[in-house]
Amino acid sequence: KKERNLMSHDELFAKILKSQQDSGLGGDWKFVDSFFSFLRRKTNLLNNNDGVQRIQQIAIKHVQEAEKEAKRRKIEKKKEEEAQKSAAAAAAAEPSSKDTKADTSASEQEDKEDNEKPVGNGGKTDKYTWTQTLQEATVLFDVPQTLRSKDLVVNIDVETLHVQIKGQEPLVSGDLDSKCSPDDATWTLETEYGKETKTLCIYLPKFNKMGWWKTVMKGDPEIDTKKIQPENSKLEDLDGDTRSTVEKMMFDQRQKKMGLPSSDEMKKQEALQNFMKMHPEMDFSKAKIS
Repeated sequence: KKERNLMSHDELFAKILKSQQDSGLGGDWKFVDSFFSFLRRKTNLLNNNDGVQRIQQIAIKHVQEAEKEAKRRKIEKKKEEEAQKSAAAAAAAEPSSKDTKADTSASEQEDKEDNEKPVGNGGKTDKYTWTQTLQEATVLFDVPQTLRSKDLVVNIDVETLHVQIKGQEPLVSGDLDSKCSPDDATWTLETEYGKETKTLCIYLPKFNKMGWWKTVMKGDPEIDTKKIQPENSKLEDLDGDTRSTVEKMMFDQRQKKMGLPSSDEMKKQEALQNFMKMHPEMDFSKAKIS
């Protein structure tokens, strides 16, 4: 029944899209504009910042899905071409068992190397997970849910990093494997709904923005930077908790660059607006969000 409903929705959307294309008045993008016009007029989804944020996240998700599908089709096409070549070669000459074994070993080795590509261009140790772009590295620690910012000691220098919960052994303390720019470095303590721990996020802008880090701290496990493929690095490669944290971080960074409020600030503003609606008798002219 679910499949039949899905098919009927696809058929309905296809008819609407075709009518837009046949009209010659904008085609595909006119269809998108009409869809958002419908949402604006018939729903409340676009009436607050949270709705806009969720729509942005949905759009990003489908863009990533489209890229993933395109990559899968490319791989399937390549496999089909290789199968055709193999069939042609087999018709020309019967391969020896030695050649077959060598081809199989090479294929298995290639698959193994593909699986070893760094997730998020970074890695994972027993204490933290890290990802990176050419501009910065992000280090994520799981810490107790009851922890507050004042319970942490985070010292970031050009060549060293010290992270400690007060009264406990340091989570990390020592030399960075590569230099960072401490003046632009920041850290936040994130709380995520449904997660039993908080996430300490440390952002380390790179001193050299043209190179990949093979590890964060000297002595920690290293990744093979030759296997990094930035064009194929997707959020979908991360586990659920890490992905949620990185998505929130990326959204907040985009908002900051545009001079707009972060996701936490947007929630506070929305909560204040709702409270104001519930108490119109109160004067909020001097209210500020801290």
